[in-house]
Amino acid sequence: MNSTHYDHSQLQSLRERFGWTQDQVARALNVDRQTVSRVERGANVAFPTLESYARLLGLRVWVSFLPEKQAAVGQKSAFCKQ
Repeated sequence: MNSTHYDHSQLQSLRERFGWTQDQVARALNVDRQTVSRVERGANVAFPTLESYARLLGLRVWVSFLPEKQAAVGQKSAFCKQ
C-alpha cells in the first residue's frame, strides 16, 4: 500500500503569510491550482510535489517509516523549518 500522511495544517497559513495565492504557488511548482489545494487539504499527492511545496515555503519534509497497522491509525510526518 502506498500512503502519504502529512501535517498540512500550517501550509495554507504559511503561503498566505508570504502573500502568495494558490495560483502563484501552482505556477512556481509547475502544477495546477487544484494540486496546490489538495496539498493544503492533506490529500494524497506525489511526494516530489509535497517536497517542492515545502521547500518553496522554507520547510523540509521529515519522513518516518511505520508498520502498516500503525500507519493506518493516521500517524503523520511533520514539516520542519530549515
